[in-house]
Amino acid sequence: MQSRAAPEAVFCAGRAFRAAVMPVLILTLAASGPETTRYDVRHFSDCRTASIYAASHPTVGRYLYHVTAKLMGARTASAGNGRFQGRGTAVLALGASQLQLPRWTWPQSSAAQRAAYDSFVAALRVHEVGHRTIARAAIQNQVLALTVLARSREAAEHALRSALATQLRATSDELLQKEELYDRVTEHGKRQSDGPLYGFPGGDDVVFSCP
Repeated sequence: MQSRAAPEAVFCAGRAFRAAVMPVLILTLAASGPETTRYDVRHFSDCRTASIYAASHPTVGRYLYHVTAKLMGARTASAGNGRFQGRGTAVLALGASQLQLPRWTWPQSSAAQRAAYDSFVAALRVHEVGHRTIARAAIQNQVLALTVLARSREAAEHALRSALATQLRATSDELLQKEELYDRVTEHGKRQSDGPLYGFPGGDDVVFSCP
C-alpha cells in the first residue's frame, strides 16, 4: 500500500486494534428483483432448429450485476510512537442488476411449441435468479471493521481506502468462484434439479424439447 510518503501500513479485518470498539453498520439489501431485458433475440427456421440451438448453447440467459463498497465511519487518530491509526467499516452491497432472457421465434409455431418454449424460459429464469440468490447470500453479510496503521494521518486515510478495495476484490473473486461452481454442477441449468445436492438453488431442468 503506497502513498506519496511510501508509508508502511498494516491491515486488520474484522477485529479491533488496542481493544477499540468498532462501529458496525447493519446493511439490508433491497428485496426487489432485477430489471428483465431481452438478450438472445433470434428467429429460427423452425422449432426443431431452436431446440438444437438451445442444447448446444449453455448461456442463452444472463444475470448481470455489480458489487459496490462503501467506507463508513472512517476516522484517524494518533496511535503513539509516530504512528496513526485509521478505522472504518467496509459495507458491501449489490448494485443495479439486470436479468437477460432469450426471445426466440419461428414461423407457424403451434400452441404446444409455444408452451414448451415458455416452460424453457421459465426454467431458465429460475436458474439465472439462482445467481442472484447466491450473490445476495454472499454480499449481505459483508460488513467488516477495518483497522490500519501508518506513519501519517494522510497515509492512514489512504490505507483505509486501499483496504476497502482489497476487500472488494477478494469478495468479488470469491463470489465469481461460487457462481462458476453453480454453473458447473447444474450445467448452466440443464441439471438445475441437482443444485440442492451442492447447496445451490434448485428448480426444473432447463431443457427445450420441441413437441
